[in-house]
Amino acid sequence: MPAVSVKPPTPAVNPRLRLGLAVLCGAVVAFLIVAVIEALGHFFYPPPPLDLRRPELLRAQMLALPLGAFLWVLAAWVLASFCGAVVASLVARRRLLLVAAVVSALLMVAVLATLVSIPHPVWFVVSSLVAVPAVAYVAAGVAQGLIARRG
Repeated sequence: MPAVSVKPPTPAVNPRLRLGLAVLCGAVVAFLIVAVIEALGHFFYPPPPLDLRRPELLRAQMLALPLGAFLWVLAAWVLASFCGAVVASLVARRRLLLVAAVVSALLMVAVLATLVSIPHPVWFVVSSLVAVPAVAYVAAGVAQGLIARRG
């Protein structure tokens, strides 16, 4: 009788640990995407030297920036929220909306800190506050579809 090789069962990962790792992976992806895309945006639209101690000058400088500079930042935040939420959802494989929302919330903390510390046009503030969490919701749905297809 030939010897049968039996593979030992893979130990199950603690579900809470998996959710935590999923959020961590998603957050790392999100913040890396923000860093890369904003760096590219700064290449095309170099920011002026900012002096946070002079709010009136800072406001004037920010309002004088071209539309493209703001669109690079908005794209970075939106794409980061989407990709981070998808990665977190795929790693978690359950509670997809929860992990997507947590990654988006972590990103929103950074977004809000930026919006509070540096003046931005109203359209940019509203777009950021709506788009960043909205794409995380969409990302959870995309991840659900990918998981269903893979089985």
